[in-house]
Amino acid sequence: MTDPMESLAIRVGEMSVAVDDLEYLLAALDSGNQWEIDAAVRRAVTTLNTLKDKPCSPAMQW
Repeated sequence: MTDPMESLAIRVGEMSVAVDDLEYLLAALDSGNQWEIDAAVRRAVTTLNTLKDKPCSPAMQW
């Protein structure tokens, strides 16, 4: 069984990546550069699909 604090740290790190992707997407939208927007959307979708498909650790199921 995974340590609950370790599981929490992993989830926080994953969410940090998702927030970075969102900030990148917002900056790309602000720039109006279509290539940057496309790249940001692909990056965000990949991250969200990875997080969606990852099962929650039993230590995180309260």
